[in-house]
Amino acid sequence: MDKENAVPATPHAGIKRPSLFLGPGFAPKRLLRTYRSDKPSPPIPFAPTTSFSETLDMALLDHMDALSLDPQLKERIAGMHRQAAVEKRPSRRMRSILSLGQPMQKEPKHLLLPQLVEHLRRPVRQIPVDVARQLRVALATESPAWIQSFIDTGGYRALLSCLDDLVGMEWREEQHDDTLLHEILRCLCAMSSSPKGLACIQASAPAPMEQLAVLLFSDRMPAELDTRRLIIQLFTMMIPISMKPEVLDQRTTHHIPVTDVPCASDALASGVPTGTVLVLLLLHTARTAAYESKVDFLQRPNEYRPLRKYVSLLQQVCGEFFWIFCHKENRILDWHTIDVKSVIGPKVPSGITGGVEWDATMYLASHLRLLCAVLSTLQTSCPHAAHLFLQELEQSGLNRTLEAICMASQVYYTFLHAELAHLCAIREEIRGKQHAPTPVAHPPSSARQRTSSQRSTVSLVRHVSIERVSIPIPLSAAKPDVRSHAE
Repeated sequence: MDKENAVPATPHAGIKRPSLFLGPGFAPKRLLRTYRSDKPSPPIPFAPTTSFSETLDMALLDHMDALSLDPQLKERIAGMHRQAAVEKRPSRRMRSILSLGQPMQKEPKHLLLPQLVEHLRRPVRQIPVDVARQLRVALATESPAWIQSFIDTGGYRALLSCLDDLVGMEWREEQHDDTLLHEILRCLCAMSSSPKGLACIQASAPAPMEQLAVLLFSDRMPAELDTRRLIIQLFTMMIPISMKPEVLDQRTTHHIPVTDVPCASDALASGVPTGTVLVLLLLHTARTAAYESKVDFLQRPNEYRPLRKYVSLLQQVCGEFFWIFCHKENRILDWHTIDVKSVIGPKVPSGITGGVEWDATMYLASHLRLLCAVLSTLQTSCPHAAHLFLQELEQSGLNRTLEAICMASQVYYTFLHAELAHLCAIREEIRGKQHAPTPVAHPPSSARQRTSSQRSTVSLVRHVSIERVSIPIPLSAAKPDVRSHAE
């Protein structure tokens, strides 16, 4: 073979050649050429056996001492190598196509019951939100024995302590504090779905309901409508609970005597469940100090309405989401012709669900559901108290708010119109024949009650049609011929 094509000898055989820049990209061009030869060519002594980047990193660290570099520069190069080695490690879980290019989030560690309670006893700023989420899932899915163990360990008391700290905060952080408050409220809702959890909430009444009522009517109310909706759900859960009347005197933050609320005092005397009376008191607000400082002739034109603050919660949402209420031709639906199961049941997610408009309508529907539960309970046990409560609501501007709610879309927000129709039906029952009935409209076809299923209707038609064809008409039953008698 020609000498030009032979592998050249290593120059300066007595000196060790530094292998800092190795690999195909830095090898001489003559070594990268291939030639035909009868003899097998000897292997290149410094050819890389692994990838070029790994060989470069290993060679760099091996010959770091042979280079005349600054010690700080050497340490910096070694640190860069360590960081690159950590980034090259494959992740344990396969990334989905949608998560490519995004950093993998560390999965929260599954905690046991004592660990959950220990986390809840920490200061509020140090409680991770993932711990509250794990607790909420456990309260909703675990057995009643687990919930009883959680209560016996002191978990419910720690949960109420965290809630008190969050409610008493002057400034709550949106990313942590508001999210933690939302998860704690979901934990309370999950506990109310269990008999043992509901009994524990009943034993601790009036806490935390009065603290939540004060928060709802203050300037520090939660910004998210979904969080406010959870508070209204807890109020609705308290309505059928029967407790001792002494619970009403144990309130510490909501200072309104029972005697100052006529509907509550009448309901308590008539044997209405104490939970309903407690909710009635929580919906009323006390007179402000500015109103009490006015003289009598200034208080008369501005008569105090104890439910005006509550009705303003609904009016505020109607004003903030004004573009929802634009169907002026709508009328209140007929409650007796609405299929409640299909309207109020869970919906398949679509383009209209999950937005801010959906949260607003769900929040309004929870308020209407609360009013329906209170009025129906009062109407059953004490009609006079129901009439007084309805009169206070109307004097506070509820009718104007209901007219605005009625202008929402009946196609997308059928559940809201169903709750509105239920409230109007209860109102007509309380009023009796003293007032003219409210004009109603038929609900959409998707919300109407079905007298029979589609299958039974088709089978009934088939049966009738078959009988008409198959049953022969006897000759004796035929009409006699007039001509034969004439002959």
